[in-house]
Amino acid sequence: FDDGAIEHYRKVLQALRDRGLEPFVTLWHFTLPVWFSKMGGFENKKSPFYFARYCEYVVKNLGQSSEQGSAVRFWITINEPMVYVGFGYGIGSWPPFKRNFIKVWKVVDNLAMSHNIVYKKIKQIQPNALIGMAADQVNYQHNKNPLSIILSIFMNWFRNHRFLNKVALFQDFIGVNYYRPIMYGGRLDLEKSDMDWDIYPQGLHDVIMGLKRYQKPIYITENGIADASDTKR
Repeated sequence: FDDGAIEHYRKVLQALRDRGLEPFVTLWHFTLPVWFSKMGGFENKKSPFYFARYCEYVVKNLGQSSEQGSAVRFWITINEPMVYVGFGYGIGSWPPFKRNFIKVWKVVDNLAMSHNIVYKKIKQIQPNALIGMAADQVNYQHNKNPLSIILSIFMNWFRNHRFLNKVALFQDFIGVNYYRPIMYGGRLDLEKSDMDWDIYPQGLHDVIMGLKRYQKPIYITENGIADASDTKR
């Protein structure tokens, strides 16, 4: 472990506190150590053990008490697991550049197990901590075509809810990352962002209502728009 990096983030956390901001610390946001990647990353059945060991170290070193209270109260274990799995193992455009649907399911299971183990470890170290994950949520829509309806329902379950169902008992809150809707069987007549994504604020309401079933507090952990002119915000 790099003590210099830990010290850097201590300073970041203090700077946030000094400015009256509440830190939400994300423990994992896609990148992997080279040694971990060489052993298969989250394909490896031992990956939850290594991930938990890392998280335990970070929490012990950054979650310590300070004059303002605990330096970190909110922990996000994993950022957008379904995005990582989709691009890394479905489409294959991100590392490890694989296209294998069987491995998609395997990695999702290992990530969910990792979250659940880390949740329990953090509670042992810092009982009052609030722990969740950041779920990428897409507002899926469809036309009247039965195939479009089925595809929309499947993707809403697979992308928006499968991971959350696996970690439902090990969450104090749900972080929501929302950017756009996806329409099956047609196109939405909406203004586009610079990334050619439909601009649809109503979708944020819709995905939040879809998360009501979990009966957990919700925090908007990511929401934004690609707009070089900065006129559509």
